[in-house]
Order: sequence, then structure tokens, then C-alpha cells
Amino acid sequence: MTCQITPHLEFYGSYSGDHTRFTHPFDDGTGHLGTYLTDAPVATGSLAFYLTNVGPWSGGLDYRYLGNYPLSSGPCVDSAASHDFPGVATSCANAPTAPGQVNGRGFGELNLDAHYALPAGWSASLGIYNLLNTHAAAAQFWYVDRLQNEVGAYPDGRADVHEHPLEPIMARFTLTRKFRS
Repeated sequence: MTCQITPHLEFYGSYSGDHTRFTHPFDDGTGHLGTYLTDAPVATGSLAFYLTNVGPWSGGLDYRYLGNYPLSSGPCVDSAASHDFPGVATSCANAPTAPGQVNGRGFGELNLDAHYALPAGWSASLGIYNLLNTHAAAAQFWYVDRLQNEVGAYPDGRADVHEHPLEPIMARFTLTRKFRS
């Protein structure tokens, strides 16, 4: 949704809700069996205010949201655990995996940018990202891996969460020039 509030101020908003499921239970390879599509967020959204054509100035304030999401297809199931960890696990009780449903946590991030048009096609901009310094995982994944020091304890690997952290608060200054062809 876009709304022109004044000649210089624009509002933008979007929302997406999700209820994705497999039609048949899926073994995700971690001892878990279920109908969840992994990494499919329950909701996503964005809200932004843009200020444009205020003399040489323009800018924006943007909030983006990523909702919680399943990391495993379902809870641990004995048949899936023994299939995914042959010779190691006979049930979820002795499998190298979490017993219940594994979920990822969503986050919200606030970003700010300001632009100034200079003469002769030059412009300068300053962007401040993750303005509130939100500490969260930008991406999370659930899969089986085996670190070198885990070979003895987990010969077929261990299921666990792998994550990429959200970048901390940071600023970027950019100077650009447009050339005419």
C-alpha cells in the first residue's frame, strides 16, 4: 500500500501472512517428521515514510519485520530418527537431535537514510542501518553437521541450529555522480 500524504511525504506499507504446509509428512533429515515448510515465516511486513523533493533533500525511515518461522518440519519422530541416524539412534531418546519442534525467531529492524543533491550531478547520502541495534539472527537454519571435535561423539553428525547474526548498527556514507550519455 502506498499513500501520498503530502506533496513531499509518502507512506508505504506491506504485510504478508503465511500458512504453508506440506500435504504429506516430510522427513527433513534431522529425525523430525511433519508438515511444516522450513524457513517459511508466519508473517513479513514493512512500513516506511519517504520525504522527497524538499529542496535538495530527501530521505526515508523504514521498518521491516520478519516473523517467527519453523526450522524443522515437525517434532522428532522415532521412525525418522532411526532412519536419519542409522546405527546411532533407535528412537528420539537417543538421537542427536532436539525432541520437539524447532523454531526460528523473527525480528524487526529500523533503517534511516538521508540524501542531499549537490550541483553538477553529484549527491551525498548517509544511511544508518539497524538504528535500534537489534540483536537477532538475520537467518537461521536447522540441519545435521559434524564438527571435527564431534567425530567421536556424533559419528553421523548432530542436528542443530546454524545462524547468521543481524548486522549491528552501522552507517554508510556515499558520494555519487551521475553522468549523461
